[in-house]
Amino acid sequence: DIVLIYAGRVHRKKQLELVIQAMYKLNQKGSVYKFIIVGSLDDDSYANQLKKLSIKLNQNKNIVWHDEVPSKDLATFFALSDIFCLPSKIEGVSMSITEAMKAGVAILTSWGTANASEINKDEAGIIVGQSGDEVAQAIKIMTSSEEVLESYKVNAQKSFSKRYSIDSVAAETVKYYRHINGN
Repeated sequence: DIVLIYAGRVHRKKQLELVIQAMYKLNQKGSVYKFIIVGSLDDDSYANQLKKLSIKLNQNKNIVWHDEVPSKDLATFFALSDIFCLPSKIEGVSMSITEAMKAGVAILTSWGTANASEINKDEAGIIVGQSGDEVAQAIKIMTSSEEVLESYKVNAQKSFSKRYSIDSVAAETVKYYRHINGN
């Protein structure tokens, strides 16, 4: 089984329905994709809409809902997962994405995410538009072989180390301050 994960606020702008629609398409072809949703329900009506959609598309047995967990406990969920999915309409630099990258989870996100271009450049995942078909196609590509999926996972960890680790952020901050101070 391939395990997809989302961790964060369950909100309409995250467009999690696109992942459920993609699962429907992919699971019809004999594959088995599971989806773990970890997070607080900011919008009960949206969460109910997602649950109804999963029942309608016969994916409810493939989706596990879990309440929000402390950041330190997310590592356990990421260890079980292959692809972090965040096809958000608009998103700042996502801490959930950076945490998933640190754990070696491949990334599927949208161009509406602030760190999408870095993920794309570092080949840490695939960037999608705003449709379930695009999400399904991206997942299909990412899971086309164990080697392909593993390459995205390794690149995600490398990208985290290069861009988001304490050392790299501190070095960039020092460089920036030196630049504005004329040093």
